[in-house]
Amino acid sequence: RESWQVAEAFVESLEHGVSEEILGRVNKVEHESDESTQQKAKELTDFLGKRFEFEENMDPMQHEIAIKNNLVDNFLVRGENGEISSLLQSKLVELPPSTPEGVSEVMYGVWYVATDPEYKGEPVTRELFVKSFRTSLEKAKQNLQKFTGMIGETESEVEGLFNRYGNLRRPYYENREGQIVEVPFEVPPEDESNKGVPEHLMIRFFDNKAEIKRDDLFRMIDSIFSEYVRPEFFTPEYLKFAAEYYGEDTDPSSITIARAERYRQSYVKLADKIRGKMAKTLENNMAVDRISFLSRRELKV
Repeated sequence: RESWQVAEAFVESLEHGVSEEILGRVNKVEHESDESTQQKAKELTDFLGKRFEFEENMDPMQHEIAIKNNLVDNFLVRGENGEISSLLQSKLVELPPSTPEGVSEVMYGVWYVATDPEYKGEPVTRELFVKSFRTSLEKAKQNLQKFTGMIGETESEVEGLFNRYGNLRRPYYENREGQIVEVPFEVPPEDESNKGVPEHLMIRFFDNKAEIKRDDLFRMIDSIFSEYVRPEFFTPEYLKFAAEYYGEDTDPSSITIARAERYRQSYVKLADKIRGKMAKTLENNMAVDRISFLSRRELKV
């Protein structure tokens, strides 16, 4: 309950200056019918595809699966002609217990944050964060889960938003030469490539914890990676769609449940390889087992 109170105080502070008119225009994408969800999924892919690299963007069926199964929450604001002007995608990230008898912990996870350049002058990001965060907080309360903090993977150009609205910071460590170095972070690709996609991991704890151990960091990274390998994204139906979408020369009739599971296991191995690369870098280079959190501005100071 204490973590809920801290989270509540945070979102209340964020609400200062919120426009009730804009807040009323923030809507969550819901599954209403297969046809409407397919249409919404394509719209999300098209919108995000103009702002992120191909290998960073979810394809239409991934969005569709996520909406149908409530795997993510998409909050958006539309322009005067009904087009998406701003979007924030979030979810509750469940952490593995730190001890066998540990309580269930979750973090508010932020994935995509984007605004159409035509609407850059319209300040709606705060309202998106408020609506999204409150939804996640209510879920944590309903599930009786400790609300530990916030986490996100992002690019440099939107880091300022994470600093401003969530006080999230990048993780850094001291290497053996005494230099302060950002923790390298890569995520499994959304397309069919076989290498990690460089991103920036950003974190904020509600107890204002400023340092953690390496194992604690990988508790969070493992939780993020588990979302990439969910079985919902590795069904025969999805793989048939993906083969066509990504231009693979695959006979759809050859894609069986067994083959889909083999493909999932190969993707799990890819995710493990990417994770192992990050872990090895830290193991070989950390002077002490201590991860600190800084913004780029603080690092320069």
